This record gives sequence, structure tokens and C-alpha cells, in this order.
Amino acid sequence: MTAVLAIGLDPCFADFSTMPQLTPELVRAYIDAEIARVRELGFDVETRLIAPGEEAEAEIEAALRARSLVHRLAPDVSIVFNSAPTPTWG
Repeated sequence: MTAVLAIGLDPCFADFSTMPQLTPELVRAYIDAEIARVRELGFDVETRLIAPGEEAEAEIEAALRARSLVHRLAPDVSIVFNSAPTPTWG
């Protein structure tokens, strides 16, 4: 099974002042639904929703470091980044 590490900002820390129709709960439900879809496609997904601030970098670094062992053992593994919150598989 292909492993995926999904890292993003925890919606409870997002500023929705310009999008009053959105709430942290609504965005979190969307994230959870999209993660479920990725899992249904056969991927093993680990999700890290982080808070902004000084600890964010350390948390991301720790998550990536945990995956680097896999990358060293499987050099053909791809690391990709989405530029939008929408799915990229179709």
C-alpha cells in the first residue's frame, strides 16, 4: 500500500473573515472527506494538521524525518505537493 503524508494548517487556526460562509468545522469535514476518498483509492494516509507558529516547523520536520527512512529505503518514492485544497487525481 502506498503511504501518503498529508500536512496542512489546522482549520481552527485559519482566518475565515473574507469567507464568512466557511467555518473551521466545515473545512475540517471537507478535509476528512477528501482523506477518506484517498484512503478508498488504496492509499495509507497519515494526516498532520498543524498550528501556525514556532512549533509548526519542528512538527513538519519530525513528520518528514519519520518518512525519510522510507525514502532512503525506497528511492523511487515520490514526494508531491498540492497547490490547492482540491484533489489532483481527477
